[in-house]
Formats: sequence, structure tokens, C-alpha cells
Amino acid sequence: MFDLESLNFLEVNEAAIRQYRYTREDFVGMSLMDLRAPEKNDQHKKVAVETVEHGVIWRHRRKDGSFLDAEVVWSPMAFRNRFAALAMATDVTERRQVEHRNTISPN
Repeated sequence: MFDLESLNFLEVNEAAIRQYRYTREDFVGMSLMDLRAPEKNDQHKKVAVETVEHGVIWRHRRKDGSFLDAEVVWSPMAFRNRFAALAMATDVTERRQVEHRNTISPN
């Protein structure tokens, strides 16, 4: 769960803690932008890696500095008297690597 105005995390589940390797306390002190990997040419660029049918794919950074491509979908809702969103991030790194390999044709 994140606050739609500040983008700060309000709550996080165990799956996110395992995937990103941050503690619950780490997450509560972070915003969505803290997960975003810096862009190669413009680290302040705020565009998704790719738009997909139900969400966007962002390059995220784990606590250990490793990266993953996360397909993120969210639904707005009220949470703790805030305008918030429930988000689900699915690691699609491996799928994207396979797709990329499949599009490369041998010469």
C-alpha cells in the first residue's frame, strides 16, 4: 500500500520484503521512487520501461543493489484515512530476458 499523494509506503507484505530484501521498517521510511533504478541518461526521468495492458514495467533496485523488472499494477482505495493504492509488483525479469533473446535473430 502506498499514499497516492506522497508515494510513501504505508504497508508492505512478506512477499515484497523477500523480493526486495528491505525490512518492513525500511519500507515504511521509503517512497516508491526509492525503488526506482536510475535511468542511464537521466536519473530524474519518470517514465516506465514499458507500458503493458494492465500496468507498467519499471526497473527496480533491491536493497543489495541488484535490479529487477517489475510489472506493477495498482488500484486506488482509502487506507488509514488516506487516498492510497494497493499495488502488486510481479518480477518479470526472466520473462523479459527470454523475450529479448527470442527477438534476436542470428546473422
